[in-house]
Amino acid sequence: MTVKRPEGEGDSRRPGRWGEFELIRKFLSGPEAESAPGPGAASAWPTGQGVVIGPGDDAAVLRPPGDRVILQTTDLLVEGIHFRRDWGTPRHLGWKSLAVNLSDIAAMGGQPLHCLLSLALPPPWTDAEVMEFRRGFLDLACRFDVALIGGDVTASPGPLLISVTVNGAADPARVLTRAGARPGDVIWISRPPGAAAAGLELLREGSPEVYPELLEAFLQPRPEVELGLACAAGGRVRALIDVSDGLAGDLGHILEASGVGAELEETALPVLPALKSAARNRNWNLREYMLRGGEEYSLLGCTPEGQWENFDRALREKLGRGVYAIGRVRREAGLVLRHADGREENIAPRAYDHFR
Repeated sequence: MTVKRPEGEGDSRRPGRWGEFELIRKFLSGPEAESAPGPGAASAWPTGQGVVIGPGDDAAVLRPPGDRVILQTTDLLVEGIHFRRDWGTPRHLGWKSLAVNLSDIAAMGGQPLHCLLSLALPPPWTDAEVMEFRRGFLDLACRFDVALIGGDVTASPGPLLISVTVNGAADPARVLTRAGARPGDVIWISRPPGAAAAGLELLREGSPEVYPELLEAFLQPRPEVELGLACAAGGRVRALIDVSDGLAGDLGHILEASGVGAELEETALPVLPALKSAARNRNWNLREYMLRGGEEYSLLGCTPEGQWENFDRALREKLGRGVYAIGRVRREAGLVLRHADGREENIAPRAYDHFR
């Protein structure tokens, strides 16, 4: 892990700011003067599985995970596009920057193992804010025993850039993809959709305190790692994806990869009471939030109809909760929403696109 300053740029340091090596040392080990982390908070990085040499050398050295295959995913978060400084705290941002990657591993039915973190820090970010970011990142890493094995830090004229890569492992015979859905499969989702998009809208409106549940869904999403592992182990899931671009859009990814279509039941879509209340009070289009709202990081899957009851029962026994059946896969292409009166409406399965 090294710190670089761009050629030709002015000095990005400020009085009292740690030097580059001190910043790295404190990020890895924690500052001696840091206050007690508080009940349930983590203080030291997990050692992880298969780490022979961790951060501090030119590269990490990892032991291959036996007969399992390696999963790898990466995400880039850019200030002004994915987040703003006045949305939440650095601790929220640290948590979320790891959560979005863990969600990808969960969607493949894998166990997250290691992560790499790279930061391009602009002058406004203080040492205290960097350490608060560390606290949020560390809290989630410890929850799933994910070892930080390296990364990079550089000075930046702005904005803040965050890049996270996560390695995971999975049984090669049980890796889950988007491509396995078959006609007749039950389509299910792990959480009511739309909460995160509503939380984002509340932040934009400047009134996040009214619906804390919606705000938390956006700022501190919960990656479904345990559910993803249960889906892989149970052998009753044919296709799986995490909901990062919205229910309709991510279901569209499954349909395209599997060469099938789908029918959603409007009356089966689970509605979060807080979202329903916010939509009513603010005259929002509730259905649009539920179908198009992204950054949920729930799981959306397809299970053979004949195995649905056993699948749901097994989840309740193992995890203490089930999932929501919301529709069926069908042979005909396209995505249809069936209303309570039986009327069918064609829905565009579009996902969020950064370049459109």
